[in-house]
Amino acid sequence: MPPPCEQEELVKIGKKLKKNNVAVDVVNFGAAEVNGERLEAFIEAVNSGDNSHLVSVPTGTILSDTLFGSPIYQQVCCARRPNH
Repeated sequence: MPPPCEQEELVKIGKKLKKNNVAVDVVNFGAAEVNGERLEAFIEAVNSGDNSHLVSVPTGTILSDTLFGSPIYQQVCCARRPNH
């Protein structure tokens, strides 16, 4: 399902989140082709120092397989390790 607002509004929200030091990770699956451009613009607006990520999972792909190799999963795994 597409986000309930237009790309311009998502970018505006992303800039406000960035201004308030909020990081966002988005997993786009099920309609990756439809949502991709809008969500890329949103992540570009909110991203600060590579702290926000978009992972798009193509239709027919196993969600967990895609996430395990993504920056989102890598951050979670590293955060749980005490020496990393």
